[in-house]
Amino acid sequence: MPDLPSLDDRWILARRGPRNRVNPSLPYAHLVEPERTAQGCIEDMATIFITNKECPFRCLMCDLWKNTTTERVQPGMIAEQIRWALDQLPPAKHIKLYNSGNFFDPHAIPPEDYQEIAEFVSGFDTVIVESHPRMIGRRCLTFNEVLPGGLHVAMGLETVEGARPRSSMIWQTQSLPRLRAMSARTLLRSARAFATARKSRIDISYNSPYNEL
Repeated sequence: MPDLPSLDDRWILARRGPRNRVNPSLPYAHLVEPERTAQGCIEDMATIFITNKECPFRCLMCDLWKNTTTERVQPGMIAEQIRWALDQLPPAKHIKLYNSGNFFDPHAIPPEDYQEIAEFVSGFDTVIVESHPRMIGRRCLTFNEVLPGGLHVAMGLETVEGARPRSSMIWQTQSLPRLRAMSARTLLRSARAFATARKSRIDISYNSPYNEL
């Protein structure tokens, strides 16, 4: 069996192309579209794609870094991005604040902005954010406390099924024992994050981007 490449940040970064040009004062996209809610209803969902610093986790299959900055944005800028986008969008019942990474990474979303963000999204029934399980902790609970509506945290979860992982790209760079160990660690972190969030009545959903592979 040929030697597998060593998967580390340098290996991944060396194979990346250029970033897209983004403005840290503005979200790189925003929209409203009908989506199915956790209750099974089809309702209008606003989505704001926030511009902020790149996620610290360098996942091989991820291309969200293309619309991020290399430096931390200044406090106040994320809240201003959200305010600006809401001024452009039609009304909706729910909102997603997607930031190409982890909402509770303080280098991406400054905790100083939580209160102002909560005020801007106070009219929505549900606020949905994304986060890696490692980031679910005190900052998540703090944001939930200042939100008048419900907080829903979405987590991506890569898994291994039997002898074949869902992502063929990951399979090419990792041995099966290591993949199984990685998957087990991720599940454990996810379980801990779930327990932390549920104590504060925060909804958690797990999404695998490889269901169709």
